[in-house]
Amino acid sequence: MKKKKKKLHASNRRGMRIIALAVLVLFAVFSYKTMGLKQQVKANKKTIEKYKQDLKKLKEEKQEIENMKKYTDTDAYIEQQAREKFGLVYKDEVIFQADEEQ
Repeated sequence: MKKKKKKLHASNRRGMRIIALAVLVLFAVFSYKTMGLKQQVKANKKTIEKYKQDLKKLKEEKQEIENMKKYTDTDAYIEQQAREKFGLVYKDEVIFQADEEQ
């Protein structure tokens, strides 16, 4: 009877060791995967921050374009372009130009 009990105890110990080993292996795998996921989350946060900065810049550019569009619809802009590009002046306006020194 003692032999049977010893055999049972040895068998139980072996089974417990196998189970403990399996649990350790699973723990190691889960730890490794968790570290990988943490790195991926960190990289994703950096990407999101970059996209937020890009979005902010694009919103600023959009606002500038809208402001420029409003300005180009004004008479002041049309007058400015006529003066700069075509040299147009009012009838009673006199333009003085400085001689270029050489």
